[in-house]
Amino acid sequence: MSLLNTRLPTGHQLVPENLEPAGRLLVYQAAISRRFVLICGGDARFDNVTDARLAVFPPDPEHTTHTTT
Repeated sequence: MSLLNTRLPTGHQLVPENLEPAGRLLVYQAAISRRFVLICGGDARFDNVTDARLAVFPPDPEHTTHTTT
């Protein structure tokens, strides 16, 4: 809750009474299972008239050429 409150304006922070079971809000952690990028309609590289989404995947650490220093 303190992590959420750091992004809320003063006077609008959450208190335990706001959260289930007493309150209306439910705290959860999302797990990313798929990633997409938006391809805007009319992008000549993709020959699409309407907006579309393109699935993307994280790089495979065993097959990357990127190095960190």
